[in-house]
Amino acid sequence: MFDAAAAWDALVGGGDDIAIFTHPNPDGDAIGSALGLALALDSVGKRPIVILESLPQRFQFMPGLEFIGNTIPPDALTISVDCGARDRAVGAENISLAVNIDHHISNDNFAQNNFVDAAAASTCELIYRIINNHVKITADIATALYAGIVTDTGGFRHGSTTPETHQIAAALMQTGINHADIALRALYGRSITNAKTLGLCIQNMAGVAGYPILYSTISLAEIEKVGAKSDDFSGLADFLRNIDGTDVAVSFCQTAKGLVKCNLRSIHTDVNAIAQDFGGGGHFNAAGIHIGGEIAQVAADVLNRIKQEIDKK
Repeated sequence: MFDAAAAWDALVGGGDDIAIFTHPNPDGDAIGSALGLALALDSVGKRPIVILESLPQRFQFMPGLEFIGNTIPPDALTISVDCGARDRAVGAENISLAVNIDHHISNDNFAQNNFVDAAAASTCELIYRIINNHVKITADIATALYAGIVTDTGGFRHGSTTPETHQIAAALMQTGINHADIALRALYGRSITNAKTLGLCIQNMAGVAGYPILYSTISLAEIEKVGAKSDDFSGLADFLRNIDGTDVAVSFCQTAKGLVKCNLRSIHTDVNAIAQDFGGGGHFNAAGIHIGGEIAQVAADVLNRIKQEIDKK
């Protein structure tokens, strides 16, 4: 059972230096939970540092960017947020993790202290529940957490959205944040290269005969031609899933020779179970895989596994 009080004690019970890690290609929930937590810990006299692999352009409006760095104090309390597995904590590869705060169903409780609630729609919800009774929720903290909630729920459209999700969002809105602007930036902000990558996704999309599956493969040559980076792959599978008649949508992007990034989204099918078979993971309706192999073979293997999962019903 998730224990918010115990989580707070674990966060503040050690020294003043704190290092916060999150997953590769951080999304709004990863960035929002890391920065929101850093702002909260700073307000009680801690010295947080946030380790981010990258910061997508659409999240550069977020408060707390001053806490981003890459020098980890030797005795820092180490925390991972929004990491579904130990090897997902970028920058903490050779570091023992003290605290694990997450909402992925695939999380295997890899830290010394684990605070995981797979029923939560976002890790930002968990951060709110942990800090709410201990710090003043400022507009800056609220902005970071709201951005994470609105992105991981797809603007409150995903099935993981609960009454508590809306209650927490309402409490954050009461701090006076510009919630409409946050949602616009976090959900719909696109760079030119992201828009071009979406164009490739639409151009290359295809279906699977007899199944409610829509997918798109984008080769390394195509990605290099438009100058896309890993941040530009976000939202592709979500777009495909929103097309009428689609239950499972997958984007296959070749990130390097012999390496493919797969994002899976669904309405009724457990894509986390599919992703775990290929070394990935996530949630029932949203999961990811980073897998070696040629893109055509990877796509064939993953699509066959999706068909098997659908056939179980």
